[in-house]
Amino acid sequence: MNNNHFLVLSSFLFLVPIIYYIKNFNNNNFEIFLVFLLLMNFIFSGLFWKDGKYKSNIHKLDALSAKFSGVCFFLYFIFLKENCPKTRKFILLLIMVCVLLLFYISDQCSKRSWCSRKHIIVHSIFHLSIMIATLYIFM
Repeated sequence: MNNNHFLVLSSFLFLVPIIYYIKNFNNNNFEIFLVFLLLMNFIFSGLFWKDGKYKSNIHKLDALSAKFSGVCFFLYFIFLKENCPKTRKFILLLIMVCVLLLFYISDQCSKRSWCSRKHIIVHSIFHLSIMIATLYIFM
């Protein structure tokens, strides 16, 4: 198995918050939109990492989708989510700092050596951190 196939597998982590949301359905239109974005991220990430070709069209689409989704999730949680104590918002900010740090480290690893073992491991942990952050937002 190629190293990048681990990232296809870690992309399945994006389904965990989707399943959680479906089981605990909340008729909130913005959260439904976020679930749609997360589903798109799952699809684009899986398709991209299947081949893992750097700077391909699907790579660009995956990157754009991920960044757009990240901003939407963050803005929703900080400004729109109701009945959320400041403590929870602070914890999410810490989680988001970890997400951004892992993104940065993954980006640096990929620039040094695309699909290297270190890049794959860090990016897989990045996927895990996204799962944790999005699950936390849906709670």
